[in-house]
Amino acid sequence: MKKKKILIIGGVLVALILVIILITATKKEDVSLTPIITGAEYNENYDYNKLMMNINGTQQVVETEDGYYSSAGGGYLYFIDKKTGKATIVCNLPNCNHENYETCPGYINTNELHLYDGKLYYSRSYEGARYVWSIDLDGNNKKRVQMLEDNYNYYFADNDSFIIHRGIVYYPISTGEIMANKLGADMKNAVAIFKEVQDEAKFMNGMQVAHSNVARQMLYADGDYIYLRAIIEKDDGYVETFFRYNALTQKSEKIFEIPSEDVVGSWEETGVKSEGWYITGNTIYYFLSGNGLWKYDMETKENTKVIDTKDKGLGSIDGKYLYINNGNDLGADTLPFGKSQRDTITKEEVEALSIKVYDIETGEFIGEIKYSEIFNDKNYDDFKIGGFTSDKILLRADGFFGGGDIYYYASRTDIKNAKFEKTNFND
Repeated sequence: MKKKKILIIGGVLVALILVIILITATKKEDVSLTPIITGAEYNENYDYNKLMMNINGTQQVVETEDGYYSSAGGGYLYFIDKKTGKATIVCNLPNCNHENYETCPGYINTNELHLYDGKLYYSRSYEGARYVWSIDLDGNNKKRVQMLEDNYNYYFADNDSFIIHRGIVYYPISTGEIMANKLGADMKNAVAIFKEVQDEAKFMNGMQVAHSNVARQMLYADGDYIYLRAIIEKDDGYVETFFRYNALTQKSEKIFEIPSEDVVGSWEETGVKSEGWYITGNTIYYFLSGNGLWKYDMETKENTKVIDTKDKGLGSIDGKYLYINNGNDLGADTLPFGKSQRDTITKEEVEALSIKVYDIETGEFIGEIKYSEIFNDKNYDDFKIGGFTSDKILLRADGFFGGGDIYYYASRTDIKNAKFEKTNFND
């Protein structure tokens, strides 16, 4: 009898073990697209950093307590110490001279750099596919995190563009779709979002949304929402249009398009697009070059002029100030290939190079930061605001004819006395 009991108990235990093994073996990977945190409040560890987005939508510089990391240095990852200003390649390989791209861990070759939960993330291609990579702040543990797309088309898929927000990666692919996937999850679990508006949001100037120069301006995150900005072809031209994806309900909607001239009057790109925008809460701020700063309330559907100015240029907004940069169109965009506007620009035009700063709440003019003295620092053609750190404005000099891009910085806490200085991001 005792032996029989032992056999029964043993059989039950074996059955329980088999059930546990079966459950473990069949347990599915958690690939939920539910954000790891919710709400409107900004979380510096898990939220997309809107301040570091430059005018092209990319992030090349991120800030930590001790310094800055930059991917703008000829393909290498640099760390710039806040106290000393010294720039060093982030490489943990002993005796590395950083000349061999294949072996130097500091070579990441990307235009997109994100700081998320204490790690650096970037995107680049490898053997015909596109991946998200990660690396520790000290240069250790460089690895591929997940595949974004295999067999991608370089001409229709931005090789770098993606954002990470609250545990989810959002990115465009070659088909023009915007995908979402849990950070680190298998590519097969990726889901196309903006499905309700995909047909309308898919094209800009006849090209798919994922075309390189387009996708860089597309994706944006604020609180529980992901935003997609596209320029949509209409019967009578093109119109800048915004779409919103609710990460909690996983539904998307069209929320706004640039108003017609009848509503806001004319501007340089009348009927097409703004020259800078910023989203916070239920408000979209948008700058119309030559026609001031406007805001759109997503609840009341009202457009209101916030700053009445005829200033022209590209507008960047940091949540407090509007920065209007008039030095963004000096080079290759408007001249034949190989020709620089440096050949034709006048002394008066050089002396006028500046960024004008306004308070977005009061409309008050805060000051003007001139930068004509840096115009002749190498053969750089366009100057664009490259984002904002906690206390600095970053100005990127486009090195189309003169080599790699160069960054300058000026104070954003003392606008009246601010002056641009060259950074060590590219040393």
